Amino acid sequence: MLDPNQIFILFASLVGFPAFVASAVNAAKYFKLLLPDQAPKAVFWLTLIGFVGVAVAYFTGNVNVLSQIDAQLGGLALFITTFIAFVGDLGLAKVYHAGLRGAPVIGKSQSLEDAQKG
Repeated sequence: MLDPNQIFILFASLVGFPAFVASAVNAAKYFKLLLPDQAPKAVFWLTLIGFVGVAVAYFTGNVNVLSQIDAQLGGLALFITTFIAFVGDLGLAKVYHAGLRGAPVIGKSQSLEDAQKG
């Protein structure tokens, strides 16, 4: 017999899905596709969609698929987080370069000195 209370237990056991939701919303905010004040609403709707998906899987007898999907979403969350960190580091490199330009030893530019000599 199907017990609807099991849906809550199944949904609470997911790890990859909430990680995916968090990373996707943060990526959307980072790329300005989502305003910061819109984030809670986006998380709510994505979570609701995930809960309905778990319910559909439960009532159709496809519970074993949930762990596979959850693992895939966890991997996708890791990729999104790593990608955002990479893009952020690229932007920080420009800031660091501008801050260190002209500093003794660290900010030295061999190509600039060669251009001034020649």
